[in-house]
Amino acid sequence: MLSVESISYSYKKRGGGAAAALRDVTFTAQRGSVTAIVGPNGSGKSTLFRVITGLLTPDSGTVLEDGCAVRRETMGVVFQSPSLDTSLTAFENIAHHAMLHGRRVKRDALAPSVVEASGLGEFLDTRVDALSGGYRRRVELVKALISEPRLLVLDEAFNALDTNSRSQFFSLLRSLTSSKGLITLLITHIPALASQCDQVVALSDGGIVGSGGPTDLLDDLGSSVVEIETDDAVALEQALNTLGITTRFTLPSGSVLLPRTPLAALVPVLELLAVPPSRVLLRPPTIEDWLHARAHSAAIATEEVRYA
Repeated sequence: MLSVESISYSYKKRGGGAAAALRDVTFTAQRGSVTAIVGPNGSGKSTLFRVITGLLTPDSGTVLEDGCAVRRETMGVVFQSPSLDTSLTAFENIAHHAMLHGRRVKRDALAPSVVEASGLGEFLDTRVDALSGGYRRRVELVKALISEPRLLVLDEAFNALDTNSRSQFFSLLRSLTSSKGLITLLITHIPALASQCDQVVALSDGGIVGSGGPTDLLDDLGSSVVEIETDDAVALEQALNTLGITTRFTLPSGSVLLPRTPLAALVPVLELLAVPPSRVLLRPPTIEDWLHARAHSAAIATEEVRYA
């Protein structure tokens, strides 16, 4: 188990002072499971990645693997930026990376389970510049696994992949995590990916705003939500306030989302509007909805503390 306990970190500002990037971040990640660290840009994900991988020393707190300090030699890392030499073959990239860990790897000595699972068998002698983005990421993953790590950390590893490649790469990741008993941390800003993981840890403004299994988290929003698109958000807000419907939040698209609200309860609201909404949609909630709801709640709590 990976235990991240009370991690805080602040960047020093030019001219003095400090800016908090992480505030008392605490969570655990289980072996054999994929844990998503998810949040918008500026939420603290990159700083947390650097702390976990040992690139930064936190101001306070600890990161422990099975009760001991994390050792770099037992960690595999897939960085956001590609780290392959495109003029070399897939195998040559893997072999050169192994040499950095003091190992000489022959082609027939590669773990058959990893090569087979990655689907790289027929592409080991293919130059990387001839591989698709999805297969390049597979080479990066095999590189990270060549040292037989116990902890695998991926930083925005899915960014450049199309939907099909993303799905295939994630299936590969889950399979290897389970078969090798890895603790896998997937740092991402993509809510749809987080929803497929075993556990979600959501960051906002440097702090954790919620964590748990995707299904459990969505229970916060009920079995369905109502999404309302309108060109007159002010009138909609006034109508909702008039009828005492206060549990709601606004999506980045400008739509208003209402959790645990039956459509029948909205009929009086719609009757109060001079201009009908362009769309009223009843649908299941998503992890993206939950993230916006938690970030909204955290912002309100921060304001209440600030002005208390």
